[in-house]
Amino acid sequence: MSNPAGPPAFRAVFHNEIKKIWVKRSKGLVIALIILVAGISLFSEHTYRQNYQQAKENAQNDQQATAQMRQQIGQTQLALKSAP
Repeated sequence: MSNPAGPPAFRAVFHNEIKKIWVKRSKGLVIALIILVAGISLFSEHTYRQNYQQAKENAQNDQQATAQMRQQIGQTQLALKSAP
């Protein structure tokens, strides 16, 4: 006759060990997920700031180019008015 308490006890120990392993891994996975989200957030913030600064510089360059074009148009109009 087999021991009826043998297999269920082994099964309970086995399940307890599996639970311990998953608890340890789940904590690690949660920590890894938090680090990943933080890294992505920092990278996104850095990229946003770079794009914002580039847009500011482009706007300033556009204003300078527009001012130069207006000056050239004014000079051309004066030249046309003074031409016979």
